[in-house]
Amino acid sequence: MNSKGDKLLVAAIDFGTTYSGYAYVFKHEDFSRMKINNLWNGGSLMSLKCPTCVLFDENKQFHSFGYEAEDKYSELANDDKHEKWYYFRRFKMLLHKKGADIDSGSLTIALEPEAASLICQLLPSDIMFSGSGRLTANKYMILDLGGGTADITVHEKQADGSLRELHEPTGGAWDGTKVDEAFHQMLIKIVGAKTFKTFCDTQKFDHLDLLRELEMKKRTITHVSDNKIVVNMPFSLTSLYQQECGETIADAINETPFKDKIIWAAGKVRIEANVFKGLFKECTDGVTRCVRELLQEPEVKDVDTFFMVGGFSESPMMQAAIRDALPNAKIIIPADVGLVVLKGAVVFGREPMKIASRIAKYTYGISISPPFDSTLHPQEKRVVVGGKERCKDVFKKYIQKGESIKIGERRSGKHVSLKADQKKMLLRIYASAEKDPKFITDPGCEYMGRLIVKLPEAQDIFKVKVDMMFETEFLVDAEEETSKQKITSYFDFL
Repeated sequence: MNSKGDKLLVAAIDFGTTYSGYAYVFKHEDFSRMKINNLWNGGSLMSLKCPTCVLFDENKQFHSFGYEAEDKYSELANDDKHEKWYYFRRFKMLLHKKGADIDSGSLTIALEPEAASLICQLLPSDIMFSGSGRLTANKYMILDLGGGTADITVHEKQADGSLRELHEPTGGAWDGTKVDEAFHQMLIKIVGAKTFKTFCDTQKFDHLDLLRELEMKKRTITHVSDNKIVVNMPFSLTSLYQQECGETIADAINETPFKDKIIWAAGKVRIEANVFKGLFKECTDGVTRCVRELLQEPEVKDVDTFFMVGGFSESPMMQAAIRDALPNAKIIIPADVGLVVLKGAVVFGREPMKIASRIAKYTYGISISPPFDSTLHPQEKRVVVGGKERCKDVFKKYIQKGESIKIGERRSGKHVSLKADQKKMLLRIYASAEKDPKFITDPGCEYMGRLIVKLPEAQDIFKVKVDMMFETEFLVDAEEETSKQKITSYFDFL
């Protein structure tokens, strides 16, 4: 099999929580020749990415993806023919556990903030919304605000052009979907949870139109808007409420905190600007608070250049919040901001060594059973193996949370077999949110996976050398020293 570096083509697939896309470039081509997926058509909504949703037919065969899947499923639902079809949306985290079914020899995981950072190194002034020229700051912060998460990281450009991570990645669930949820909760306060659920379950085409309408409003409302925001609302929701509750929508609004702030008539809702802008508050507060806290860290406090990338960075509301929070900073928002991570992933696929080091987000180690020491080990951890007292569940640390790890740097250790008739050695890999865990059963420890090394039969005690190394995944090598049998496995450390 050819190595990843021998491939003729580098393609990036960006599976987002809400939107997905792809881009590619041939090995012999300049990055300016990069091909981006075609413009996707979602009725009144056009975008360079499509919704992360997929539809399978009655025989569990693939039918469509993106806007086409949304439209087809809505059509089936309207005709009451959807029950035997399989429709999935926002399934990104399932890929995290199951994989994309791509051969590991061809697949590399790119970290989104790193991908964004790489492409930002290449941005000329003519594709900036703000800022000028190529990046000149040595230190900068990347705010990757997507449809599912907000990821924040800090990089320093090295003399050779590579990037060093200065602080472990941070962030939270301050994303565009939170605005959707807040809008839904506003409707629920008016029509009630039961009516709104019935609407979503039975009027799928109308619900889809409402989501697309909201997506357009999220991209256009600004922090200085003072006119009422007009949102087209399905007549089916109004009719359903009147049937179930026996009163008009106007009567319902008068019984809520939105009295005199929302007018719902003739298939439209007119919402006071401050009420609609309030839907963004959880997101804007979360991101700005996280940035301020990060700027208190010694290695970050002098950062004054910030890149905003990801689809939610298109929001004027989010842009205004960041500028207000950082009035003296240089805020750079690239054009086609929702494609920055996608393009950067292509760059990373071609030049993975552009990332020089990362900060370990967790502590990594292996479960071991050393000789039991009553002065160190609790009695409940005492076990007898091969006639000897041992302590189970001890966390042998290889990499500590917060350490700066060079890409390709190996951390090594040795493990010995515990009994003479042992046929294999099981190495269980763990990660911990704590810097110095003692046992794999401590709070914050998570099982990542295992390696199994077969042991020869020629001697009683065997030694296995273990190496841990960071790439974009977490690589573990195990080699039995007598037979030289070697096992390699990758673990996701995101």
